[in-house]
Amino acid sequence: MAHHIAMTSAALLLGAGSYALVSTGSKASFIGSAALATMFGGSAYMIKQTDKVFEGCCLGAVGGLATLAVGASRYAKSQKKAVPLFLIALGLIDTPFYTRKAIEWKQ
Repeated sequence: MAHHIAMTSAALLLGAGSYALVSTGSKASFIGSAALATMFGGSAYMIKQTDKVFEGCCLGAVGGLATLAVGASRYAKSQKKAVPLFLIALGLIDTPFYTRKAIEWKQ
């Protein structure tokens, strides 16, 4: 069940990055969102398809933290606050969820 959130986060990030590429031509946003989505995709794969559930949850937590950090950095620099708030919200959902799941699997 934990892999659903990672796959949803990956899809949302890829969708947002694709939209940024098409609408404004921002290759940096697309590459950054693809990198973050890859972390979540790897997390979902590790949780669902392997026996490395703890490592997959840790990767999801790190991905959430990275998404939160990117969102906070862009919030401070940007005039338009919608995209940074989206990244911050995604990071605030993923980080505590996967941290809790990693702690549960370690015990």
